[in-house]
Amino acid sequence: MLIINKDRNPKYSLYNIGAEVLNLLLKNAYFDMDILYKELNKRYNGSLSVDYFYITLDWLFLINKIKVHENKVYIIWELKI
Repeated sequence: MLIINKDRNPKYSLYNIGAEVLNLLLKNAYFDMDILYKELNKRYNGSLSVDYFYITLDWLFLINKIKVHENKVYIIWELKI
């Protein structure tokens, strides 16, 4: 189900922020959580809320795309055959 919020810019949707997180993780094996936030916030010109960041990480974890261990965020690789 797509959740639409007409009062918020679409670039701040979970889908868009999640895609940005996954793009960053595809370039590195993992990120420290604070460095990941700083890198992601650069892409949003300093306007990304920490709340949106953590909600996005929760969502990516729930759909089994990332894992978090000892303050590091890892992408979960899936082999599709």
